Order: sequence, then C-alpha cells, then structure tokens
Amino acid sequence: RPVLFLHTLVTYPDHHRRGAGAMIMRHILEKADQLSLDTYLESPEPGRHLYQQFSFKLVIEKEFNLEEYGGTAIDLITIMTRSSTK
Repeated sequence: RPVLFLHTLVTYPDHHRRGAGAMIMRHILEKADQLSLDTYLESPEPGRHLYQQFSFKLVIEKEFNLEEYGGTAIDLITIMTRSSTK
C-alpha cells in the first residue's frame, strides 16, 4: 500500500529552534492525513524529539561507524513511523 517517506528535511541554521521545522512537519502531515498515508522517516538523534512531538514512534535504532566511510564518529540513526489519523 502507498506510504509517505520523508527523505531529507532540514532548516537553515538561522531558523533552528524557532518553529520552522514544526511548521514544515504540520504541512506535510496534514497532506499525509488527507491522503490517509502512513509516514516513515530516518532521523539523526538531534531530530528525534521533533518527530516524537508529531506522534512518530521509534521502529529501530542503528549505529553507523562513520570511520568506515572516511568520517570520524559514530552516528545514531533512528527509523520512525507515524500512522495516518484517517
């Protein structure tokens, strides 16, 4: 069945912690609900709190060792889902 997958959602740093991300999420989820689509996303740890505010639930957490890809840290990615309200 069709679903909505949010791939990349970012806000300009000058707008962090000022409601821009929440405004974007409200718009997207309103459309998802109109279409009766469940929504899925992958989120880095800092974004998880925002998505939980919009009823997203944790499905799985996965650690990625970025050193394997030329990076210098461990990144924690969360897979989350939200059921349509219709």
